[in-house]
Amino acid sequence: MNASTLERLEYNRIRAMLADYTVSPEGRQLAERHEPETNPKRVRAWLNETSEAAALLATGASVPLSAMEGVGPLLSLLGKSKIYNEQELGYLSAWLQAIAQMKRYMNGKRIKQGLLSREIMSQWMFPVIYSSLYNRLNLEKCEGGDLKLKKNNLWLSSLALIICLSFSSFSSVHAEAKSTVKIRYESRFVSEFPEITQEMAIEKGRIFLPLRDLASILQLMVQWNQKQKTATFIQPGKELVLSTQTNKIMSNGQTYLLDVPLKIYKQRIYVPVRFVAEWFDGEAKWDAQTRTVLIKDNSPFISTSLDHEMYWFDHLKGTLYRSTGGQSSIKLGSYKLPAGSGSGPTFSSIKAEKLSASNRWLSMNLAVHGIGVNYVRHGLFLKDGQVLNHSELEYSGEYPLKHMDRYDEKAVLSDGIQVQIMNAEGEIIKIYDLQALTGIEDRMMIEKVTDKYMLVRPFNTPYLVLIDLVKKESVKLYQRFYSEEDQAASENVGYNSTEFHQFFDLKLVKEVGDTLYFTRTSIESGETLTYTYTIGK
Repeated sequence: MNASTLERLEYNRIRAMLADYTVSPEGRQLAERHEPETNPKRVRAWLNETSEAAALLATGASVPLSAMEGVGPLLSLLGKSKIYNEQELGYLSAWLQAIAQMKRYMNGKRIKQGLLSREIMSQWMFPVIYSSLYNRLNLEKCEGGDLKLKKNNLWLSSLALIICLSFSSFSSVHAEAKSTVKIRYESRFVSEFPEITQEMAIEKGRIFLPLRDLASILQLMVQWNQKQKTATFIQPGKELVLSTQTNKIMSNGQTYLLDVPLKIYKQRIYVPVRFVAEWFDGEAKWDAQTRTVLIKDNSPFISTSLDHEMYWFDHLKGTLYRSTGGQSSIKLGSYKLPAGSGSGPTFSSIKAEKLSASNRWLSMNLAVHGIGVNYVRHGLFLKDGQVLNHSELEYSGEYPLKHMDRYDEKAVLSDGIQVQIMNAEGEIIKIYDLQALTGIEDRMMIEKVTDKYMLVRPFNTPYLVLIDLVKKESVKLYQRFYSEEDQAASENVGYNSTEFHQFFDLKLVKEVGDTLYFTRTSIESGETLTYTYTIGK
């Protein structure tokens, strides 16, 4: 077939779809290298294999395919004076066990093992294992159903011993779990979930996750002690110490026993999911049908971390906590919660930023959805770990709260009336009175602030106000930009109206020097209208 025919048949798209069904890097490479076949006999053979595979799948249950990543290079060195370490022998063990498991599976299905069976055990599916092992070594079953090598070479005997002893080893179950088990997680108050590696392992029926992945899901601070080989988990009011060397657990001064210790695999520390989750009032549920583990964070916290620090805010009690360097958490203070907190859907966040070596800026945007949205925005300046200054802005409505609290390494603290600008050392360098600057008797959200201007929006009226700090005057922008007809219309709509959101909501889109560019949509034509304002003129 020529290139034009392949393009007309969309062969590359079909080949990409085929690659998506593979379960190993080797399988993907095989699919990506696949070329059209014109030999009728080979096409019929492939169709027969496909029919056999469909019949096999129709018998039910899952085909026991294990991950094959990274094994090919190891197998290619068999018989070439390569001395394997324990971890590499473990990989080979897992590989051989996967083949034996596949053969037992097919025998158990009692199907005719013709083309498909031969292909599974041949060069087509396992080219390296076929040529390096099955053609050169005689294999037999050892006690417990595992594979053993008959030849009496030292390295072969070592490999056989590892194979027989590691049937339930951590590395072999890790390879299988990585390709077949999924992780889901839920949280009571966190709306943005952490990114995790999706790696896990199963040993003796217990699920293990990498140390820091589980800590992220459960909002725990974790400190690893390399010398003592212990991991300390911290949450306000609770601590837990686990070790790779002992089953003893230390928690809040008490000692307990755990039936399985931590595991180290590929230089990563793995911890038992269910035990740690339940210790911190969470849950870990296993769905055997979908092979999914669901981890639930039932804590009342939202949290954030910065370097070796972690901050938690209790969304039920309004308490803020901080921990540094693996130390016990301390209370920083209590702060107002939005109405409906703990009952309505929550979309809250907390963020920490570094201002200097010892000073931090902490912003908490608390939002609870009910009939409308109830917001409380807290800004906190922390100096040497203690709260130096705090602002609180409360707002309720359908229009989203847009409030800027940082610019040019400065912190902006506002209650909607007064604005304080602080530098990185915690000094108040500017104070503004929004009502005096605008002549509007209302609280306002600050959408933009610089040294030359501020954009503010009153809570009860849907128009954008520009405060020109150079000219020391304010401008209701709709009065400068709109026609008289549109001015009258805009004054009679509210934040909740469709007309406001579609036609009257001005937006700052860019700055060029001292010139600001705003846009909105025309109510007559639907086109985008652009307006400009130059600061100081």
